[in-house]
Amino acid sequence: MKKKEKTKLTANEIQKCISTLQDLVNNSDQLTQLSDEQKIALFTSAGRLSRPDREEIRKRQKDAKINRRQKNNEQERKARAATGIRRARTDKVFKAPKKLIHEFSRIKIIIYEYIEFIFRIWN
Repeated sequence: MKKKEKTKLTANEIQKCISTLQDLVNNSDQLTQLSDEQKIALFTSAGRLSRPDREEIRKRQKDAKINRRQKNNEQERKARAATGIRRARTDKVFKAPKKLIHEFSRIKIIIYEYIEFIFRIWN
């Protein structure tokens, strides 16, 4: 089974659709000028959009979930790319960022002081 190719509508096209539907609501005489086939197609499409069946609801929820996940992954990827360690790793010779070196040395000193304190207590 072949998947249908999804066409992405622009904000301008969606706005045109909204204004067309609003014009039809405000000018019902234009509705009477449509053929029966056009009316059926219009009402069917509008109804399926406004009152989806269970399958369509599940599909919309799945699509929304996928979009949220992709957006979240993209934001995380950008955040990781902006970190100093990531930028430093792209260089030919890796040099740890100064802030990390400072933090590690501070932690090392705290650990050594704690170990000395423990030895003093035991002895």
